[in-house]
Amino acid sequence: MNIITDNTDYEKLEKKLQKIKNKIVEGYKTATITCARCGEEHIVGESEYIQTYWYEEPYGCSGGAEWHKGEIKFKCMNCEHTHRAYHHPELDKYVGYFKGFTGEYRN
Repeated sequence: MNIITDNTDYEKLEKKLQKIKNKIVEGYKTATITCARCGEEHIVGESEYIQTYWYEEPYGCSGGAEWHKGEIKFKCMNCEHTHRAYHHPELDKYVGYFKGFTGEYRN
């Protein structure tokens, strides 16, 4: 078992951890999305992310009257085709690395 004995060890570990985090971020930014229509590959860091929301009408005393996450859309920059994906926790990891984020609200 390795025990940290001074700040130098701690600082070295912190630097290693930061390098690992940077590699993970770079991996998310450089991941690609392939267009199903034209086959063009797009880098996540250069793509637009569109999150749709749908509204639940109020019901009863305390139900509804709230917005819910709907599908996620990606637009191909080459052929303008819109791709749809349903919300999944795995996709949430990539949200902050898209070039742009747009919310689309539907009643």
